[in-house]
Amino acid sequence: MPEPVAAVAQSRLSARFSAALLKPRPLWLLLLLSLAIGFAHAFSLLPLSLVAGSSAFWHFPRGVVDGGLDDMADALVGYLYFVPTGWHFPLLQAPLLGAPAGTNIFWLDAVPIVALLGKLLHSAIGATVNLLGIYALMCFALPGTAMTALLAALGERSLIATLAGSVIADTSPFLLYRWGHLALSGQFLVIFGLALYFWTVACPIRRRIDLCWTVFLVLVSLINLYLFAMVGCLWAAALLQRRENGDIAVRGVLARGVVAIGCVLLAMLVTGEINRELASAATLGFGYFSMNLLSPFVPQMSGLVPPLAHYRAGMPLQYEGFAYLGFGVLLLLLLNLPWLPRAFRQGARSHPVLFGLLGVLCLFALSNRVYFGNWLLLDIPLPTKVEMALGAFRSSGRFFWPIGYAIMAAMILLTLRRFSPRLAMPALAVAAMLQFADVTPFRHAIAQTAMTPRPPVFDDVRLAALIADSRGVMVFPPYLCTPRSPDAARLTHENMEIQLAAARALVPINSVYTSHVMPDCAAEQTHERAPLRPHTLYVYLEGFVPSPEQLSGASAASVCTMMKDARFCQIPSPVAVTPPQGEPARAFRNEPQADSVR
Repeated sequence: MPEPVAAVAQSRLSARFSAALLKPRPLWLLLLLSLAIGFAHAFSLLPLSLVAGSSAFWHFPRGVVDGGLDDMADALVGYLYFVPTGWHFPLLQAPLLGAPAGTNIFWLDAVPIVALLGKLLHSAIGATVNLLGIYALMCFALPGTAMTALLAALGERSLIATLAGSVIADTSPFLLYRWGHLALSGQFLVIFGLALYFWTVACPIRRRIDLCWTVFLVLVSLINLYLFAMVGCLWAAALLQRRENGDIAVRGVLARGVVAIGCVLLAMLVTGEINRELASAATLGFGYFSMNLLSPFVPQMSGLVPPLAHYRAGMPLQYEGFAYLGFGVLLLLLLNLPWLPRAFRQGARSHPVLFGLLGVLCLFALSNRVYFGNWLLLDIPLPTKVEMALGAFRSSGRFFWPIGYAIMAAMILLTLRRFSPRLAMPALAVAAMLQFADVTPFRHAIAQTAMTPRPPVFDDVRLAALIADSRGVMVFPPYLCTPRSPDAARLTHENMEIQLAAARALVPINSVYTSHVMPDCAAEQTHERAPLRPHTLYVYLEGFVPSPEQLSGASAASVCTMMKDARFCQIPSPVAVTPPQGEPARAFRNEPQADSVR
């Protein structure tokens, strides 16, 4: 073929290929494509056995950045204690965890909606099935699908937008960074919230959208408080923007607000998320777990910049505000830099409420203590009452997530609309590849932790036998009473391992890990020195030796055994013991017996 003819043929082929990628497609087709991409990516990280809930990973699950913490193990403890027990009111109460009072698993970030589904399944088949692996799979598979829905709501339904958006959202650094905290991994809900906002503004008279919002808000309220706050803000912005556009009257806003808020409050009351202990959610510490000004824009833990593979911008506690956008998104930001001011003004004119909301969320993420790297630029003292109130969301840096995902969608949209197809498509392809390569350290770390179980501290068989032979477990110090010392990490790790073993045996335990309801540590110290009760396993993690008086005259050597540095003591047969004044007659007064719960 002559060279000019070949060039013409190649040009026509290229034009057809570009037209195919840019041609608007049915939304269902785009969603299926992005879902396939998401599942392929998720299964490249998580083995099927982990998703099925049967792998060794679930013996003591751990994350990447949070690998030294116990958030994922705590979620599993709540799930295992909640699912096999009978139905209670409030619905999310686990009476055997943190006995005798019990614990609401919402405050363990145990993904309550998944736990409720697990309980329904247990009621149907009589067996406990671990559904947390399926939820973890969805957290990695659905961000791209949600991004496709968001781009479609913004008017972009091309294959190239779906491909680029799926890869960029699925490999968002601040999503993969959260591996270790199951509830917070559900960031696809925030992207769906953004999509629902734009659909609401574009189609304001459809009642189905109001119904979708109500159901969506109730669903997110049963997953995580932070995600609910973000999605709730987007819902409020959609309502107010409709009022700003003149689509509904004030009365319509109030009516929709009453219905949605009423349904959410009812769900929270039934599940126990709203209770008399809710005030415990307020705490000091706001302003320390914030986002650093550099965090979105400086490559961190990057696979493309080897010297920064272990770098994280900001102060130590600002790990909660990790907000790196990724190399691909930074490339698109750089390419679109000349048009950003104009695009920002146009967006602000069309969606003033949303832009105002995102601005407020950005300020909240930065908090009253604004850092640029390690330099404190601004420190606004807050009254104690205000700090306590804001402390319910003290990890304020997380509130950058709606902004981050909005930036990703905006950059894809702007690239397609400001550049010719010959430039836009290669730019998006390169951005997607850079984004994928940039999170290589995260992907490898997730895959490694998913394949390698966390090594146990105690002998699994001995620990399980000791717990199976008891009617309750008392751990000293309880999880949240662990003193701050060089041994704190060891003590909390051992404590969580005991909680997991007790949860699998469905035996009541006094220790629980929840940052919202603090135990009475002074009372726990009193219990530590009280006489031991029959058939109760006492675990002393710090070398405490019970006295003969506590053991009814027996020696510690005769009723106690050592594993590692912990002492396990149990009086096997009933012994007449006179408890000290004020001490209950049983270690767990109100708990149902494990063998009577179905």
